[in-house]
Amino acid sequence: MAFKDIVGQERAVEFFLNSVNRDKIAHAYLFLGAQGLGKTLLARNLAKFLNCEDPVKKGDLRLDCCDKCASCRKIDEFNHPDVLWIEAGSSKRISIDEIRLLRREASLKAYEGKFKVFVILEVSNLTEEAANSLLKTLEEPPDHCLIILTSTNKSDLLPTIVSRCQIVKFYPLDRERLKEILTNQYSLKGDDVHFLAHQAEGRIGIALGAHADERLSRKNRLIEQVLQGKRRYPVTNIFNIKDKKELANQIRYLLNWFRDILVFKAGLPASGIINVDRIETIKSGTAKFDFQELEEIITKIDQAHRLIEQNVNPKIALEVMLRSLGRC
Repeated sequence: MAFKDIVGQERAVEFFLNSVNRDKIAHAYLFLGAQGLGKTLLARNLAKFLNCEDPVKKGDLRLDCCDKCASCRKIDEFNHPDVLWIEAGSSKRISIDEIRLLRREASLKAYEGKFKVFVILEVSNLTEEAANSLLKTLEEPPDHCLIILTSTNKSDLLPTIVSRCQIVKFYPLDRERLKEILTNQYSLKGDDVHFLAHQAEGRIGIALGAHADERLSRKNRLIEQVLQGKRRYPVTNIFNIKDKKELANQIRYLLNWFRDILVFKAGLPASGIINVDRIETIKSGTAKFDFQELEEIITKIDQAHRLIEQNVNPKIALEVMLRSLGRC
């Protein structure tokens, strides 16, 4: 991929095109925004653009990387000697040893490219020692080195690190724009597009990941199990309690399901319904619940999610939640 293939973050792309062509590249950037907005993708393509052997040009203006040369290919394959990626491993923290490696590499000249580029993914995972070590590098940046930090939340970072970076914000797409991209650029269709656009909350990376993961089918299996078999199957057969991230998705599927019934029952526009692939089942659901029951169920599902986030035993929280579904 190249800059031309990045959709939804045109403002950030334009900013870097102008910065490179004016020779105004800063020594460090903080890419700030929710997961799935393209922060890692833009970091990779900026590294390619800076080190491309045959960039696309219009006169003296550089417009994009060629996406074909040896440098571009190596960066795409994560094996370019001048581009170092750092992220949390199994320990879920980034250690001081990894930042020491960055500092050592930053002191050396570029081996193949024009710039040495260091990308630290989710910089909030730095240990205290690692954060202080990184700060020293940011205070005295070597020439021809670019450090890119990514984070979902600025408040999780040391203010001294933030103050030494130029912030580039990444914004969610509006739902219709995301639908358009999924339809025209990725050839997705119908119910898939509608569900993914709602589920992703403007984050194209999340939408594409959900599509690859066949999340629409998984969502429907969960709803069927809850609606038809909640008393026959144990909670552990319905919900994936071992994967906190997937469990959060499952609870959200359920929350959206009862929210859709409430929306339909209230006579609000059908465009607000997420589960359009199951509209007939939603219609029949309106006869089973009154407004008070739906509001209570939605509250109970939301409470279960918050309890699990607070490390309450998920099995107990989910069993209590299922009992609250009453007549479903």
